[in-house]
Amino acid sequence: MKKIKWLGGLFALALFAAAQTAAASQLNMFFTNTGTEYSATNTWITIQRGQNPASSPTNSANIPGVTYGANQFVWNTYTNTVGTNTQVGNLFANSVLLQDINAAGGLTWTSNAPSAVVYISYGSPLPVSQYSLSGISPSATVDPSYHIPYTTVELTYYGNNANDQGDITAINYFTAPVRVSNYASSNATGTPLATVGFNPSAPATAAMLTQFQAVTGGATNTILSNTNGQITRVLGPTQFGAGQPNAADFGGFTNFSGYFGSLSNTTTVFSNQSGYNTVQTPGTNVAYTNANVVFVLTNQVSSTTNGYAFTATGQITTTKIGYAVGGTPISTNVNVSSNVVFSVTPGPGESLLAAAFTYYGDYSPGTNITLGGAGWANFTTNIAGFVDGGNNPAANIVRAQIPGELSAGYSAGFPGSTNTVAQFGSTPLGELPSGDWWNLNPIVAFSDVQSTNGFFNEYANIIYQNSTNSVYGMTYSDRFNNGSPYVSAAPSVGSWLIELGDPLHAIPEPTFAVATIVFFIGFAAYKGRVRRKKI
Repeated sequence: MKKIKWLGGLFALALFAAAQTAAASQLNMFFTNTGTEYSATNTWITIQRGQNPASSPTNSANIPGVTYGANQFVWNTYTNTVGTNTQVGNLFANSVLLQDINAAGGLTWTSNAPSAVVYISYGSPLPVSQYSLSGISPSATVDPSYHIPYTTVELTYYGNNANDQGDITAINYFTAPVRVSNYASSNATGTPLATVGFNPSAPATAAMLTQFQAVTGGATNTILSNTNGQITRVLGPTQFGAGQPNAADFGGFTNFSGYFGSLSNTTTVFSNQSGYNTVQTPGTNVAYTNANVVFVLTNQVSSTTNGYAFTATGQITTTKIGYAVGGTPISTNVNVSSNVVFSVTPGPGESLLAAAFTYYGDYSPGTNITLGGAGWANFTTNIAGFVDGGNNPAANIVRAQIPGELSAGYSAGFPGSTNTVAQFGSTPLGELPSGDWWNLNPIVAFSDVQSTNGFFNEYANIIYQNSTNSVYGMTYSDRFNNGSPYVSAAPSVGSWLIELGDPLHAIPEPTFAVATIVFFIGFAAYKGRVRRKKI
């Protein structure tokens, strides 16, 4: 399952506060095979619950409420011991043949599905032990599902929340094209409200495989095959560099050395804002205080004896407005926290730490990736007691936002870009503060803003170009406010239709020579393509 996403705009952090009070509805989910090799008779569906069993006690309410006709998915139990606490719960449901689901009229979701994952496997049901279904392990001995092609759709659904939504997760690997359309009707008829995903046709999938071959040189540790020589999946670069700052490569994808070298001793401004409150959902019957947080940090890339380093310094400005019962503003306070420092500093043997951080994007406290300074200490004290709409402490959100801003920016290729867009006149994109990148309309990123391969996340670029940014290619694909991977499952949505294309192993593998030619022709054609607006 993908990592938690942190959005770029002020509105995004308040999304989860907008729960409706109406009675819970239901979402109907239908599937159709558009390929030629697989049909409902050899395609399987299984579901993973969204609760993390390693950190949370068993809670039956966290098991997604999903049925097909009169049938309930059968959940497998696991036993997990954390310290002296042994937890027994449910993680995966047994795989069900798509033919049986279709005969029962599709899936029906009722409630309590936070970050549930729907797995679609081709030709075989999935093993559903606690340790399977990683989809990314480059080892058949580690992952019992290694030789099974499968893909995923993620859903967060409560049935009464205006922000119920889902997405197609392709951050870690690509196996098969999936497209999701949502409808107001309960039976997926009429005009779709929105559509996200890939073109599920075989030629479109073959074109993607061609592009992956071109940028990786056909690396066998990235383009994985089963014992019959059939391609099962393409691994993303996060599976090679994340947590391995001295890795030899990133599965054939760029290690950013050329990009970072071109940026040495240049600076980029990273700035964004978000909003918080002293109560999770402000109302008219309580007094509360709102806090608007803006961080502005200037990052410099430098070359050290151990590899490239990032040093971002700046300030966080917090504006608090107090409201009396009834919503009347009664006070205003501004606090400026200066000398906030975020750094990525490679140690001996960590020459690829900056690249691993750029790909992976998570802030993990440690010796060589730090967020601190007097300003950070001041900010955490000043913002204590404030939460976002999901009741998450404000300091934790900003702690993730700052490194996320850098990771997304360098991965998308914005720093150093000399390209311009009409929205910002003659100012090069690389000279804009990062917050402006996420509000470009239409959006541009990756090969749209850099002409040199290796100056952006090549894996994410292929996902971005082929899905119009409606599928996750990097952790922060949802940072763009005018084109997003989300598809709504709000109460106004009655159904989803999920179109399944044939997986990679059903597509003839291109030769590298042909792949290279088609790659450059294909990306030239992608430039300027109209992008879908965010739902």
